[in-house]
Amino acid sequence: MISVSEDDSCMEFLFYQSEAVTDLVISNNLCYDYTASIIDFTQYTNLESIEIGDSNFQHVNVFKMDGLKSLKSLKIGENSFTRSINSYGDDTSRSFHILNCVELESIEIYRFSFSDYSGGFELKNLPKL
Repeated sequence: MISVSEDDSCMEFLFYQSEAVTDLVISNNLCYDYTASIIDFTQYTNLESIEIGDSNFQHVNVFKMDGLKSLKSLKIGENSFTRSINSYGDDTSRSFHILNCVELESIEIYRFSFSDYSGGFELKNLPKL
């Protein structure tokens, strides 16, 4: 398990042995200013759960999960993956993709997260969802 909290850098989780990680937890506000425009969890091949707290990843334009064959749950808190805090927007350059996660049973996205994403929205090959 990786738990990224206030004592850690947001980038810290990228340096862990990705195949060994089964659970990823990122605390509230920790990755608010994460500057990469794409976040792709594909390298974490054995992830079973991901929990991202409130107000994280405002600059990420592409959210992608593809082929995480062990992933069972995804939970994203309020106001994450959005520049429109407590509101909504219409940015066609921002897109959301969850593909080929055959064990995924639940996705929880709390209010205002992805609220300005109006580019592609894909949910494919998720037979247990």
